[in-house]
Amino acid sequence: MLLGLFLFLALLMLLLLISFSVELELSASEAEFRPVLRVGIGRWRAAVPRTVLAKAEDAMRQRAQGGLREMWGRFTTGLRVMDHLLQEVELLHFEVWFGFHDAFWTALGCGGLWTLLGSFTSMLSTKPRFRQDPEIHVHPVFEGTRLEVRLHCIFHFRVGQIIVSEIKRWGQAWLV
Repeated sequence: MLLGLFLFLALLMLLLLISFSVELELSASEAEFRPVLRVGIGRWRAAVPRTVLAKAEDAMRQRAQGGLREMWGRFTTGLRVMDHLLQEVELLHFEVWFGFHDAFWTALGCGGLWTLLGSFTSMLSTKPRFRQDPEIHVHPVFEGTRLEVRLHCIFHFRVGQIIVSEIKRWGQAWLV
């Protein structure tokens, strides 16, 4: 009985202290969508099977998009969750090729993308998270209509740090 309790506490402490990692490679264009997701514990990583990713993609497509207000709410909720989850970003490479067959709309769209990406990276940069500077490129395509995205990122988190930060956040909200 005592040995079982000791093993449970040791496993719990290990779970709270071990660094988990997620690696995401995403390539998307008008014709295809290829995600590769690897999850890991410590230095060990394993790929998530394509069938699981396909089921998740189908579930996301079937979900109702809603209006602009609902999409904005999901976006801000996602940013809050990422702020707590992303504790250390090992690698961030993001490239977008954008063209709308008209120079004005292409330039306006690229500027809007830079605005969103700049606010996202500045939100991530408020705490020292990046091991190396992120590489972000927006390529305007003036010759035709094109939207292509490539993303490769690796980030690490510890469950114990997430729990502690949530307890602090709840404590601050309780005191206010």
